[in-house]
Amino acid sequence: MNWQKIWLVIRHEYLTNFRRPSFLFTAFGVPVFSLGAMFLLTQFIVNRETNLDDWQRIAYIDRAHMVDDSLDLGDCDCDYTAIMAAEDAA
Repeated sequence: MNWQKIWLVIRHEYLTNFRRPSFLFTAFGVPVFSLGAMFLLTQFIVNRETNLDDWQRIAYIDRAHMVDDSLDLGDCDCDYTAIMAAEDAA
């Protein structure tokens, strides 16, 4: 194998492909853009989460009228509301 020809091919590839702006953007810009997009989406999702521990109202829909008003909540300091139809929930 002739090393002179191998270096000639490597030099040609470097001068024709690696120095083009489109190759540099694809090799370095796209991964940076992808990481930035993932970071921003993660921050957006984290900021939109709600803390359910702060909510104190519990509602349940009892279409079959199986649950009565003596619902045992244990030591939870919560209010609960019986809703007989899903349309009444809003």
